[in-house]
Amino acid sequence: MNEALFGLIGLVGGAIIGFLANAWLQKKSMIFEIQSELRESLVNINKQLLSSHSEILDFYDLHANNFNTTHVLELKKYHIEVMRIYAEFRIYFGQLRAYELQSAVYKYYFKLAEENPELDIDCYKAYQALKDAYGLMINDVRIRLMKINALKKVVKEVSNSRQAEYKKYSKRLDITLQELNQKDYFLQGHDKTDIEDARKLLLKRIIPYKEEKEKV
Repeated sequence: MNEALFGLIGLVGGAIIGFLANAWLQKKSMIFEIQSELRESLVNINKQLLSSHSEILDFYDLHANNFNTTHVLELKKYHIEVMRIYAEFRIYFGQLRAYELQSAVYKYYFKLAEENPELDIDCYKAYQALKDAYGLMINDVRIRLMKINALKKVVKEVSNSRQAEYKKYSKRLDITLQELNQKDYFLQGHDKTDIEDARKLLLKRIIPYKEEKEKV
């Protein structure tokens, strides 16, 4: 009787242990598959960002001595590209408020240049906003890649690096916002709907950006 009871307990115990072990292995396998998918997505996104970012830098170097509203308009294809990449990025990793504001800044300058090419705007700021929109995403993607399967010490160092890079970009963005707030055309608004919509979008994204900045 006792032997039968012990045998039954052993079978039940073995079944429970086997079930738990199988569940643990499935969980580990699922985590590995998710990490592999995220890593692959990050690598692809990073490759696209770096390629276009390099082209933007080369474009500016080529026209630096006479960078004007025509060149601001010609950068539009890179804005379209980064928005497409960001749409994919958001699916996996959520929003980057600083990027969204930089994107809105470029869009506003683009609309100004498109509707009134003779207006005295800071064309370099338009280029900088688009370049830094790419830079912010590249920084975030790079950090996420390094964090996957990284040691705790490495993760801490990576987080500090991300914070430093973010502050560099946000400092330039804050200066751009300050300068825009000194422009009458920005403060007064615009009659043309496209420009005014771009201005309102820019203003709408400032508060979320400031909230994000406080958390970084």
